[in-house]
Amino acid sequence: MSKRIKALAASAVAVAAGALTMVMPGTASAAGTCSSGYFCVWSDTGFTGNKVSWSGSDSIWPDSVWNKDSSWINSGITGPGVPSLVKVYPLNFQTGFYTLCIGPGQKIDWNPGANDNGQSHGWYSSC
Repeated sequence: MSKRIKALAASAVAVAAGALTMVMPGTASAAGTCSSGYFCVWSDTGFTGNKVSWSGSDSIWPDSVWNKDSSWINSGITGPGVPSLVKVYPLNFQTGFYTLCIGPGQKIDWNPGANDNGQSHGWYSSC
């Protein structure tokens, strides 16, 4: 399956599961900001490059960050029964051992074990 088809499939899955926002480099988006209730990924360190934001889980990331992720922010909402931890996976469909588990409010500028290794993510209640 080509990366383009994967990206289209990912967009369709993300729309079905929750909101998806993509910001391309050079557009008006402050580096290191992620709206409340979202998980955000950047293709470059320092919260720069291509940015994708999700309010839900995504089984196949779009090509702009698929195996190109270098910065992450979890701006998830916390509360009783609300899954607020985000696990990033090296394979599609949240498979394989997760490379990151990001708590609410946590920003990760770079991680050597997770850099350029993400293909999907999910929201969970525990790591």
